[in-house]
Amino acid sequence: MIATGTVSGLLLTTKLSVLPLAPILLVLALMAPTWRRRLSLAMIGCLSALAVSGWYLIQNFVRYGDPTAHHASVVYLTRLGALGNVLWGVVIPFAVYDPIRLVFLSVPSNIVETFWYQSDWSHLQWPAPVGAVLTCVVGAVLLGLIGRHVARQVLVTLGAIAVLSLLSVWLVAFQTKTFAARLAAKAPGALEIARSRGPRDDGALGQGWGTWNCPRAIPSKARQSRANRVDRP
Repeated sequence: MIATGTVSGLLLTTKLSVLPLAPILLVLALMAPTWRRRLSLAMIGCLSALAVSGWYLIQNFVRYGDPTAHHASVVYLTRLGALGNVLWGVVIPFAVYDPIRLVFLSVPSNIVETFWYQSDWSHLQWPAPVGAVLTCVVGAVLLGLIGRHVARQVLVTLGAIAVLSLLSVWLVAFQTKTFAARLAAKAPGALEIARSRGPRDDGALGQGWGTWNCPRAIPSKARQSRANRVDRP
């Protein structure tokens, strides 16, 4: 929990878009067996995060009156044309006029089209059909986790990281029209770890999607037989 809190605090000093990942500390704490242990883990995680990011939050509060410097960032980015507009010296904040379209069409299509590859300041990306195929392949691989013996703590933790990472794209989309799917770049790593940990000793090598690159998929009897052959004089 100390390591998780420290990493969360360091991320907070880089970008506010990582704030949606902060609840991962609570997710980890809630998996403890008792409420006393849950509270202690939550406090350890939060204090670890504050230990490495406290100086940054205090500095922002002294300079801008806001620990996250959110208002100052909005004003600065608006003047650059990234958020809203400036009309006769008055800052007009960015506004979403069709939230339903944004949530269910604009953001999902942006994730599918740009998540897998984007370069040259967001001007180059693969065609939409390629992104759709890759998304479907990943979804099919994740379906291989169904029925597999995955530790609940591992599955919940990695799933929370993936979901919270993707959620950050939606949150930023309500603040600027230049949102990017790369904000969820932490999700593929979490999903890959979950997939690779899917199978255990319950099947032969090569059965199911989840057995790829997973040495533990070798049956225990086969490993024992191999060990006996090696130890035999």
